[in-house]
Amino acid sequence: MLNHRQSRVLQVICLTLVVALAATACSQHAGASLDPASVADIVGDSRSALLVTDAGELWATGLNDSGQLGIGLESKKLVKVNQVTPIVSGTPTHSIHNPAPGYLPAPIRIATNVKQAAISSQAGAYLTSDGKLWVMGYETNLKYFPEVRKALDNQTLGGTRSNVTRPLKVMEGVKKIVGGWNLLILQENGDLFGTGDNNWGELGHGQTISDPLLIDQGVTDVFIGNGMTFYLKNDGDLYSCGRNIWGELGFGEPLKVEVYYADMPPQVRMNIPPQRIATDVRSVYSEGYSTLVLKTDGKLYMLGEDLENIYLDGSDYHTTPQLIAEDVRKMGIASLEAGQAIIVLNNSGQLMGWGSGLASLGVEGNGNQWAEITSDVKDFWTTPNLFVLTNAGRMRAVGPVLDLFSAEVIKDKDVGQLGGWSWD
Repeated sequence: MLNHRQSRVLQVICLTLVVALAATACSQHAGASLDPASVADIVGDSRSALLVTDAGELWATGLNDSGQLGIGLESKKLVKVNQVTPIVSGTPTHSIHNPAPGYLPAPIRIATNVKQAAISSQAGAYLTSDGKLWVMGYETNLKYFPEVRKALDNQTLGGTRSNVTRPLKVMEGVKKIVGGWNLLILQENGDLFGTGDNNWGELGHGQTISDPLLIDQGVTDVFIGNGMTFYLKNDGDLYSCGRNIWGELGFGEPLKVEVYYADMPPQVRMNIPPQRIATDVRSVYSEGYSTLVLKTDGKLYMLGEDLENIYLDGSDYHTTPQLIAEDVRKMGIASLEAGQAIIVLNNSGQLMGWGSGLASLGVEGNGNQWAEITSDVKDFWTTPNLFVLTNAGRMRAVGPVLDLFSAEVIKDKDVGQLGGWSWD
């Protein structure tokens, strides 16, 4: 039997423990948000983003209408919105997928031990540090994996589209992945595989595919464009293949007219094998009909369609790389509310830009010259939304206003595609 003094002491101890546990719980909850300073990479599209931290955590934000964020379609963490009326088209008529979308307004953690991630045509993918490739989302670019076909066998009914609503392991021994219209997979042994419809021969062979297609061997790095594949061999030799509307491949005769792939015979649009277009290349960034090539000496070149009047000779396009900047550490092309902009980070930590889109960032000028956006920058990413991480650990983000849904569905056009960050 406890006396009054002992009972009082026990009550104080219990109260202290309760307060401590509550404080711990609150601390853990507060710590559940993503620390911007920890972000090592951001990939995505205009609607969604996957973020990898320096500790190997994978975070997701934005639209999840096909399960591309790996958390399922009915997760309570998603913000639900009104269902969109299905679009009816085709002969015979059929409903085109247009579901009730859900989205994450800010990043949540979905996986650990992650090395890299990619988003490709409403599908997500990530690579764990042990070389295992996991995929999730809409089946279009995922159906080429036998594991996905097996998993979806019991889900597909007639013409109804299916989704991989939870991450599914499909390959091992992978070194790097990149996503766009296609998903490109570089294995540790240098074999480069690709998946997708291959409408432009972007997988290096003029054929339709049913499984991941081997593009080339002895590959050291890989990059992607819209219907284009770029990869490095032999310590910097750059090869390309695929769509070539405005010379963005760097070789061959450009079509010069933007056409739908079905309007061209396959033997014309799918008959361009990979060719070497440059040497001493560090990285490539391609968006639309323009390609940026960064050399190992820090010089930046562009080829393809002229972007924001950056070709000083006034040409509409170039099939050979044209020098546009020097002392470049990293580059990208951002789509912003005021227009597009070429973004570069120089070795002094200055973020520079060229193009009409700079007006969205509060940068004065006519857009036809390089202008400083901000300084003291640690890193940046274009998805094509623009994310900028300062040396102080602050994340700034900006992009165009989305025009995906009617005002009745998402009134402010914000589906978390910027992770809850702003430019101000």
